[in-house]
Amino acid sequence: MKIDNHLSLENNSNLKLPLYFISDTHISTILSEHEIEKRKKLFSFFEEVIKTKGTLFLLGDFFDFWYNYGDYIPKNLIEIVEYLKKIINSGIEIHYVAGNHDYWIDGLLTKKYGINFYPDKIEFLNNNNKFLLLHGDGLLKEDYKYRILKKVLRSKIIINLFKLFPAPSIYKIGEKVSNVNRRYIKPTEDSKEIDEMVNYLKKKNNEGYNVAMMGHVHYPKFEKINDKYSVILGDWLFYMTYAIWDGKELSHLEWKNNI
Repeated sequence: MKIDNHLSLENNSNLKLPLYFISDTHISTILSEHEIEKRKKLFSFFEEVIKTKGTLFLLGDFFDFWYNYGDYIPKNLIEIVEYLKKIINSGIEIHYVAGNHDYWIDGLLTKKYGINFYPDKIEFLNNNNKFLLLHGDGLLKEDYKYRILKKVLRSKIIINLFKLFPAPSIYKIGEKVSNVNRRYIKPTEDSKEIDEMVNYLKKKNNEGYNVAMMGHVHYPKFEKINDKYSVILGDWLFYMTYAIWDGKELSHLEWKNNI
């Protein structure tokens, strides 16, 4: 499978409707009560995707931490990987944009399981509507230090240096850093980060994208002006939100079903 900086698809090529979009599920190796409940809702959502035979887009931070290490899968992530495999075996494509927690997935998930991975963004046309999909990390003005760190963490030297450690140790470090840096506080709309992200998406609308969509900041936000959509997907830690495109309209919804 070829990995590009972005995906460019011809109009309607290979994309089965409906198109589903989620971000920031933060699947963890730590099976807390909240994690187990989150997975139940996520699996019921996946069953809906399988039933409708659509296409699934993951806009980053699907895993709270993932590092490709040969065929190694942490035991508490096996059921998640098996569900992704089930989706693909059902004839459904998965397109996965890197987040700041799960950039290092290239390998087992892409080569063996067939997930399509994009380090930066996805762009495509569907029914003459131009889409831009990205995670959103590094876009805020205050993220200048992170933008430097991002280049370092994505370098082949650093990626290979990690392999000096045993796989379980890497995941312990990754989960610890991830949980330290992320505060489990429900995000609200009253945030300059939300405003800044929405303004960025509207700028992309003005540049010709009918749908500009991202995750990262966790708060769900949906605006439609004429035929242009600017969307922050939200998350599956608090809001359980997703977007769906039927070929004509984009909807932003909360998933409530359980299996």
